Amino acid sequence: APILKALKIMKEKGLGIELNSRSLHVRCQELFPHPDILKWALEIGIEHFTLSSDSHTPKDAGLYVKEALEIARDIGIKTVSTYEKRKPTQLKI
Repeated sequence: APILKALKIMKEKGLGIELNSRSLHVRCQELFPHPDILKWALEIGIEHFTLSSDSHTPKDAGLYVKEALEIARDIGIKTVSTYEKRKPTQLKI
């Protein structure tokens, strides 16, 4: 599947994936990317996951982040990464 190929390339290049909680409060009401894709990323060995609420207004900043972290933990993600000067630091969740 094309998504698996993309995830493998991401792994080879050391790239991470952003978990976007905004989609939890808009029409689809699911974490983006979908938890199945995140499970595949874990299976492939991707190590870095960042978290974003993709807010478009100040009142939306951090919206549904707790729920996104719960979903991440439920599928087996154990850390989220922050970046400084393109260097990741993993934080236990």
